[in-house]
Amino acid sequence: MRPGSFLVGQEYAWYLRESQERLLTDPLPVLFSDRGSIEVYGHRLNDPRRVFPRISGLRLSTQVCPVHGDLHPNNVLFGPEFAPVLIDYAFGHLNGHFVKDFVLMECSLRFLLPPRLLQPDILVTLDEMLLQEEGHHELDLSAVKGRTAEVATEMVSLVETIRSNCRLRVPGYDFKEYLIAQYMMLLGNIRLLPYQDFRTLLALCRIADYLDSVVLP
Repeated sequence: MRPGSFLVGQEYAWYLRESQERLLTDPLPVLFSDRGSIEVYGHRLNDPRRVFPRISGLRLSTQVCPVHGDLHPNNVLFGPEFAPVLIDYAFGHLNGHFVKDFVLMECSLRFLLPPRLLQPDILVTLDEMLLQEEGHHELDLSAVKGRTAEVATEMVSLVETIRSNCRLRVPGYDFKEYLIAQYMMLLGNIRLLPYQDFRTLLALCRIADYLDSVVLP
């Protein structure tokens, strides 16, 4: 771990999957067209791409360290005596943003791996609360039943573990760095789950709104 700095767009370019030009023109225009906002399922969504040029141009002065670069549950195996073993270092590098692996794991658990529950309101509420580092503590699951409650409870526990370990690594870091990285990751993920995964799109839009109002000049 050492001090370092980088442009956000360069650090997270691999996760966008495509060139910036194509990212800004496909696939989100199917939803947003030339409009700045739309309403879907009663939610007002502002085009999340509007903040991309400013976020990608941000220079962060932060901590850098060796990172795996593609950390998700499928790349964690168990060896003898259940010792964890990481595989697939294709995206690994020595001087990466220290939050990167934590954000990758959280995004995988929250958006790529949970069961595809139809309009899971409790998970949408959790996504909004997680704009704050410890927002999961505010989630009331007492009235929630069935598989949705199980998924939410498991997810809350896993997110708490991921974020607390990130905080232990650099106790004084600004949590806004985490959300900036999460925005870049979800913008890449939306290309893997276009249109159909409304929850991921909604979370991306909410993060973009938050960064627009709190972080960006």
